[in-house]
Amino acid sequence: MAELQGRLKLLRKLAESRGFTESYQEEQIIQGNVVCHKKRSPATDERYARALDHWKLWMLSKGLPEDQYFKVDDPHPPIQILKLFAESFIVLREGPLPSQHTVVHTLSCFMSEWERITSKRVPKINKNDVYNHIKNVLTPKYGLSTQHRERFPVTKLDLDILLRHLYEKDDHDYIHERSRFQDAFGLALFASSGARAGAIVESSSYRNSNEALYYEHLSLNLRWDASQQRVKYWVTLNPEFLKGNRYNDEAIIPKNWISEQRNLGRNFVFWLMVCGIADNAFKGIVTLDELLEKIPPKGRESWTLEWKEGALRLPVFRKVTASGPDPSRALTFSSLRNDYSSLAKRAYFRDSLRVHGIRGAVANAVDPKASKAARTQALDHQNPDTFKKYQSKVKQLDLGACFWNEEPDHESHAIEESMIHHRDPNVPQKLDAATVVEVENDPRMMGVYQQVDILNRKIAGDPDKHEDLVAERAKLYNKAAKLRRAKKGEFIENWWKSSYDEYILGNEFTERDTTDVFDICRKYMPERARLRENLFQEVPIHSELGRQCLHDMLNLIKSEERVAYYPGESPVDGKCPLCSKEMASIDIQCRSKHVLQCRRKSFNAAPYQQRYKNGKRAHRRVHTTFLEWCYLCAKWFHTVEEWKAHCESHLASLQPRCGLLTFRFTLVAPGFCPFCLGDDAKQPDERFQQWRTKVTLLTHINSHLEKMDPTSPVQCPHPCCEARWYGDNVKLRHHFFNAHSIEEPRRNCISTKRKWLCDDEGKVDPECPKMSRLE
Repeated sequence: MAELQGRLKLLRKLAESRGFTESYQEEQIIQGNVVCHKKRSPATDERYARALDHWKLWMLSKGLPEDQYFKVDDPHPPIQILKLFAESFIVLREGPLPSQHTVVHTLSCFMSEWERITSKRVPKINKNDVYNHIKNVLTPKYGLSTQHRERFPVTKLDLDILLRHLYEKDDHDYIHERSRFQDAFGLALFASSGARAGAIVESSSYRNSNEALYYEHLSLNLRWDASQQRVKYWVTLNPEFLKGNRYNDEAIIPKNWISEQRNLGRNFVFWLMVCGIADNAFKGIVTLDELLEKIPPKGRESWTLEWKEGALRLPVFRKVTASGPDPSRALTFSSLRNDYSSLAKRAYFRDSLRVHGIRGAVANAVDPKASKAARTQALDHQNPDTFKKYQSKVKQLDLGACFWNEEPDHESHAIEESMIHHRDPNVPQKLDAATVVEVENDPRMMGVYQQVDILNRKIAGDPDKHEDLVAERAKLYNKAAKLRRAKKGEFIENWWKSSYDEYILGNEFTERDTTDVFDICRKYMPERARLRENLFQEVPIHSELGRQCLHDMLNLIKSEERVAYYPGESPVDGKCPLCSKEMASIDIQCRSKHVLQCRRKSFNAAPYQQRYKNGKRAHRRVHTTFLEWCYLCAKWFHTVEEWKAHCESHLASLQPRCGLLTFRFTLVAPGFCPFCLGDDAKQPDERFQQWRTKVTLLTHINSHLEKMDPTSPVQCPHPCCEARWYGDNVKLRHHFFNAHSIEEPRRNCISTKRKWLCDDEGKVDPECPKMSRLE
């Protein structure tokens, strides 16, 4: 007995040291029970709170307390009250009416929150009564939409096009090449694992949590293949933040494993190797060559490479700025969705690219003969029947082929269930001239311009003294950009709707610029030029081609240079290679131009190869050396004869583009005059004259147009246009914009009139504040 009493004293002291005192227990007993509920995500809490806010507003509008039916002694909400609440949600909603699904979901959230707060239950028969009332009465009464969000299918054909587009054709200049890399890396990961986006990047339901795929969730494994005498790799994927098991440490979730793919660009191991080296995440391994030299230790069949301690909780996919990836902040789902939506549009797809669409493609690729347990395990489903929701909208069997005992056309089936079926390279990537005129003359845009004009006068060229006005002006610029984006989306949507009729009429959509912009820019990114040729070859990672691709990809995503310098004219140790001036002290938009001008001075040449109105060259008059730089080829020419011969070679293989093109603050394609290019009476160097600024090009083109009757039909003089005729000068200017990318300055630029922003009679819109000031 004494021994028990002694042990009791020890246990009491232990409990008191941990706060479990007698007084604490008495307080808890007096306080009463507090019902504990299952933890919900922040996004779920917000959704339920919004439903409760709708109820409170409706109660207040009826003159009742906002907590009506939520008190302890209050009865259940009558069925008729619930039906009226559903109808109030419809009629009191600002903007367009909600869909049937939204109304049902809002009511479901409210009843669940009511049950959670009051610890009571709404009878199931009452719930079904209200749901049926919404579907059978309110839906036809208010014309609610019953369509569910379309699930755009994604297949391996689509992913192959998207991956190839990123590195073979895409001329989109990302804020940093790491963003392009992460887009491709993500496509390879989602296609190989079927993972949900919320397990890989920061979910919208858990904002600012930085919960994403960390390096500790990945393992790079290697084994020696004696038959091929090389190392083979595979990756194990064990994400922590899975749907339904995000904070459940007790759940045992099988790991996903990803083996090597024959195609280098689809090989997830390839992307992980580059990413790990770029982030300096491997333990004891710094370079790619060191990584490729690793083999299993003597006596071991396989080996797992480890990560550095500081990299274990580092997100693999991170936010990207102009300086590169963020040191620790995970990429968000909204950023990933925006990147993939933009990529699909640039790759000429009509449908949006959704990560869940890729997951559906993985689900449909699972062997249909596999057991329910295998399918559930593959996609981390908690309910085996969820697999049915991922089934393709197209039946797998060709019933006609089965009936007639013929071979089914599997290629047609693959296209039918993919995004390729609605992909058209003719889809516009920008607004055409007529739509630009429409959006620029929109009253809302005009109002923005008027407010910007007023602010510009107040700022008076001194933004440092008027920070508040500058911030207000930035909001107006953002508003104008949103109007243009909205118009672009509407314009592209209308194109898809009308394209069938245009094709039936025989329209081939030739009124567009077909110049391959990446062919112009590729010389400034030699790594991407090589990846374009080699990345999608079927070669092992250890091959010479595989090693070259690894190094090229690594150099691309680790580069911190924001300026595309001309080949052979790059800075040395951050200084101009000729005058040794620090490049950081020069405005970023003038750095490549500075090196070019220094090179001209070193050859005793004029800053630009100018020509007088009489046709004679300026260098002869001022006794300077002839020197011409071809921006398209990035080469110097030291004699007139060489330059003329080079101009002839370009004239023999002209591209439609005549507008200036700037890539990473560097002029990579000058402007050309369509009239001069098509004038066979002129010398080759006169026809191929390079214009370095938009204003001088437009002024020169205007000098040609002023000699013509502005209302008479006119022919496009460009050799690529095959004698196309247009109604007047304004229509010709529209053609220059659409087919030759000769862009005129925006209306808020006061240096030059935007002459094709006018009505059919050629008169400038008098409502434009900038235009009226120029008259």
